[in-house]
Amino acid sequence: MNENALMQYLSYSLHTYVRRFDLCRKLTAEFCAIESWRETSGETSELFAAFFERLPSAPDAPPHIFSVNGFAVYSLIAVPDGFFLVGPTGFQPKLLPARQLSIKTFPEDGQEILALHEYPAYAKQILLLRNLYYARSVSEEELLEANFRSVQNSLQKDFNERIFQGLENQTTHNPYDQELREQSSIEHGDLEGLKKAFAEDYIGSLGVLASTPLRNQKNLGIVVITLASRSAIRGGVLPEVSFSLSDSYIQQLEKLRDAPSVLQLTRNAEIQYTEMVREILEREKGASRKKSPYIEQCKSYIFSHLHDKITVETLAAELNVNANYLSGLFKKHQGVSLSRYILEEKINRAKNLLTYSTYSYIDIAAYLGFSSQSHFSAQFKHITGHTPKEYRDAFGVKEF
Repeated sequence: MNENALMQYLSYSLHTYVRRFDLCRKLTAEFCAIESWRETSGETSELFAAFFERLPSAPDAPPHIFSVNGFAVYSLIAVPDGFFLVGPTGFQPKLLPARQLSIKTFPEDGQEILALHEYPAYAKQILLLRNLYYARSVSEEELLEANFRSVQNSLQKDFNERIFQGLENQTTHNPYDQELREQSSIEHGDLEGLKKAFAEDYIGSLGVLASTPLRNQKNLGIVVITLASRSAIRGGVLPEVSFSLSDSYIQQLEKLRDAPSVLQLTRNAEIQYTEMVREILEREKGASRKKSPYIEQCKSYIFSHLHDKITVETLAAELNVNANYLSGLFKKHQGVSLSRYILEEKINRAKNLLTYSTYSYIDIAAYLGFSSQSHFSAQFKHITGHTPKEYRDAFGVKEF
């Protein structure tokens, strides 16, 4: 095995030092291209001695992950003829492993230049190094269990305490069936049912998902919007549309600074998802509700290519089916012709652009693949009963 190439790969992937020691704890190789760490004093024998005292008991044990002074992360990986030491790096979001070291000589200012990694990506790189040397691979679950057991223990302790306090104080969460009524209303486009679910009274409480009221309301909002997006997908909204709307709502939610505004935005999201499903159901009234993979592929392709000139022949070629067969199948399932559906989707996108953007009419026409502005205007009026200008004057947001 070309260990030098492997060390360089890991060093560049994790932006840190990779060191190789033999069984006598002698440094035999190292690599790091970050000059600032090379020049930093403080990674002294005290630090390495602390690692040597905590070598894995078994040669094929899962890597040991350490936290130094609460911010720097190192991994110690045993191999048959020695071990590797990878670090320092950091976790983002912050995550403390069970093994924690306090080293007085470690450079505190070093945390300013640490490369930060999400744990799943970091774990894959560490396991790659370890698993190349052994027939039996260590899984990500084993790595997590070996290094973050204290986190799991803390979670279980908190869980048991909450159960005990709930029984002691006779406090409960809101009933699950109320949540089901909310999500069912979204899935079936039932706006009245959703509003009734909003107005229900119950003696339980919402979950506590954070230590501050604002953060707690935001976390609850994220959960509700996520559930609503999935209910809308089951109701017929395209997954990409639903996911994109969810992303937009959650990003907007994070900007808010008071809990009532967060709650209102969350309710608005549920209402919009319900209205989207209702529009789909009204448009497909009388059509077959039986799912067809061709129809779902068609709709996904149309959504992703609204800026192109889409024809029935283009779609048929994309799906490798006969154009007449596809047209008939689409009409049967959607209750509207394929060409009409394409036009309506383009007009819906145009309505959104006219309402929430300052793009000119000719730019919108070109963006949506119309042959000219006049052609766009004629088709827009045919579908909506308004010219693009009339629509923007009536519904356009004036504040940009």
